[in-house]
Amino acid sequence: MRVLLMVKTTDLGGAESHVCDLATALSGLGHEVWVLAARGRRDHTLPATGRRVPFRYWSRFRGLQARWVARVVRRARIELIHAHQHLPVAIACEVGRLSGVPVVATLHERYPDFMGPARVRETVARLIGIAPHWRELIRQDDPALFAKT
Repeated sequence: MRVLLMVKTTDLGGAESHVCDLATALSGLGHEVWVLAARGRRDHTLPATGRRVPFRYWSRFRGLQARWVARVVRRARIELIHAHQHLPVAIACEVGRLSGVPVVATLHERYPDFMGPARVRETVARLIGIAPHWRELIRQDDPALFAKT
């Protein structure tokens, strides 16, 4: 499977470390992995077989960036987009709508204001919750959307 992982940077941090470890694990299982993130101190931990696409997320240019990423997704024949953190998730949702590729979102923080329950249901195939204080909120709102972790 061809998987695009989206995170702000590959620097130090919980979501960033998780993406680097996930890229290594998926690559080890034989999946083709692309990581779309700004350069960071964890770049050396990314798998040698994966593809690294340097990318700086800007909320001001979210629409333009979504169109550019959708073009990359189509050209690389990406089969699944897995986004982490608020801005990458917002862009991934738009990319999913433009390209028809399913989106999985992992939110490590609070439930973001820009992703109301209706918007999540129409764009995200699965939502993985890390923070317990909003995990229950998503489970109550739409149990089918919530991925059991």
